[in-house]
Amino acid sequence: MTIIVGSITVVFYLMIYILQVVLDLLPGKLSLITAIFNLSILQLGGEVLAVWAGTIILLVVVNPLTSISELATTPEHPSRGLLTSFMLVFLVIGLATLANNTFYMMGTGIKRPITISHRGVTEKNGVQNTIPAMEKTSKLKPDYIEMDLHETKDHRFVVMHDENLKDLTGVNKTPHELTLKQLTRLTARENGYHAKVASFDQYLAAAEKYHQKLLIEIKTTPHDSKQMLQNFNRRYGKRILQDHDQVHSLDYSAVTKLKNINPRLTVLYIQPYNLGNPQGVADGFSMEYSTLNQDFITQAQWQHKPVYAWTVNDTDLMKQTMYNHANGIITDDLGELNAAIKDFTGKQSYANRILNYIIVVPTSGGIEP
Repeated sequence: MTIIVGSITVVFYLMIYILQVVLDLLPGKLSLITAIFNLSILQLGGEVLAVWAGTIILLVVVNPLTSISELATTPEHPSRGLLTSFMLVFLVIGLATLANNTFYMMGTGIKRPITISHRGVTEKNGVQNTIPAMEKTSKLKPDYIEMDLHETKDHRFVVMHDENLKDLTGVNKTPHELTLKQLTRLTARENGYHAKVASFDQYLAAAEKYHQKLLIEIKTTPHDSKQMLQNFNRRYGKRILQDHDQVHSLDYSAVTKLKNINPRLTVLYIQPYNLGNPQGVADGFSMEYSTLNQDFITQAQWQHKPVYAWTVNDTDLMKQTMYNHANGIITDDLGELNAAIKDFTGKQSYANRILNYIIVVPTSGGIEP
């Protein structure tokens, strides 16, 4: 069944693409209209094929297990009401598909996502969360550089992702065990580079020098002081607003507390999994890409809350994320992301937009169409 369905799908997709290559030669808006229709047929045909395959499997696997007495009480034909309901649902889906594809083919539904450099590095061009790497990465002009903060022993803030310093510095300590002065004496090594551990004051000043906006992740631990968020806002809240930086955190209580302390800050909630509808006081969401889908993104955007996907390093997944209208993409490879954006949002033939959908959306793992 898998071989049969797969073969039919490939032939079906190929026929639609070749047909559109020919239809792109039509004058005026005719090629656009045929492209919208063909992509919709491709999508709806795929759904029908999936239903057909599921029905065949049920007949082959389930039906022989059904007793004769159960068969005798089973209606031979589905009710008219059931068929009517099915047709109405299919009509609604069809109209929604046509509307979405009209925007897609006209290019009005394709927007450039916000580009965000993960931990301030790209293509392993330095040590994560260090100033030299940030300076090199900022020259590629990402919209934001994402970086991480931990509270120190003396209630200051150090730029560091890991809770233990051993992997980067060789020192088997946590940030809360050392003062900021002790931490900034350490040298971090990664990707064949080395650089001094930076305080947030140093990192923020360097970012301001390069006019680089930051996406600041606040890391929390059980060892943090009770006044950590108040201290953070008192020292940096005004500068963050002036620089148009944003904050996000995996700790939802930290998100709510920081919003209460300073409602003007843009604070996003980091979700490692898609747990349902977007809710809460967060101004937006950063979500790991594998369970992020278009439904979550659409619902969040209805609430005027952006959604960033992380960490997306594959070209097909980048395009799939854009097809699903995510507001931003966090990546370790800005060069590849910029190339994917140019390819996806640039002027293409209608046939190539259909091919883009065929290659990216149905075949990629991760974000669902």
